[in-house]
Amino acid sequence: MLDAPVEYNGVQLNTVTNIGLPGGVREGCLLEEFDYGRSQGMGYTEKRSQDDGLDASDVYMGARYISLTGVVYGSTPGDLFDRLQSVRTALTPTIAYDISQPDYGYIPLTFSLPTKDAAFESLAYPGTYVKELEFRARPVGQPQFSIRRDSGGFAGGGMDGGNAGEKGGAVMWRASLECKDPRMYVRPDVWVPFTTAQTGQPIINRGDYPAPLDILLGVTSSGATGRIEIDVGGGTIIIALPSLTNAVVRYSGELKVLTVQTSGSIIDTLRMDLLTFATKDHPKVQPRDGEVYNIRLYNSVVLAAGTRLMYSESFA
Repeated sequence: MLDAPVEYNGVQLNTVTNIGLPGGVREGCLLEEFDYGRSQGMGYTEKRSQDDGLDASDVYMGARYISLTGVVYGSTPGDLFDRLQSVRTALTPTIAYDISQPDYGYIPLTFSLPTKDAAFESLAYPGTYVKELEFRARPVGQPQFSIRRDSGGFAGGGMDGGNAGEKGGAVMWRASLECKDPRMYVRPDVWVPFTTAQTGQPIINRGDYPAPLDILLGVTSSGATGRIEIDVGGGTIIIALPSLTNAVVRYSGELKVLTVQTSGSIIDTLRMDLLTFATKDHPKVQPRDGEVYNIRLYNSVVLAAGTRLMYSESFA
């Protein structure tokens, strides 16, 4: 994991360059610890009435918390503090929120893990198997660090940050991030395009955990009783499409909402009244072989190019 790049908010957190100066001077940032193991099941237990043992509720995973420890390296004092500021900026929660307000600042923390699973063969290096992964994380606060006198000299106390003759330096930092969705997702996400009815088509999740499903429908036209039915993951989603023309319908399996953007509008309107389920609530793409999906269109529904199912393969 820590032999490959790690990136968050456009900043490389695990890449350094030896620029060839004496003394092993480095530029960049190197992670020393990447702790993503803290995630707790959410449920309750209660003492049974007049009996041994406990009553228990359903259980679901709560948030995941990630701890990062790294070192920023600079070739000069000025380079060091500029790079440290870049890390601070990238790991500031309000800046993450501003970058992706619809996701509330939970943006990808990308990394790689080696594997022996042949389903993850590298396109760039045949015969090598690598999972390209991400957590969708938001910092809980800015990184913590201390400036120490002995962690890199100013070569006589000078403050000339641009003097290449100055000694380099390093600052250790620590940061905590929160993932409201604890899943570890495979990059990139999967798009399954369609514009017509489909029967028994394969849908694959190479992970080991059910993946939320998103749906994007470009509706060219539909009748007054138009609708689409999608069988996936052992469940059936039914979306009513009453008399729509050049509309965009979006379903989010994570947010569990359906919105409609009508022709000429830039606003998505919440339309939960158009969403029902024939079998179970909010199906997911299951992590097992042999999964298929079916799509049925009723009453003059015409779909435009760009209509698709979307999901990210998931690991626990």
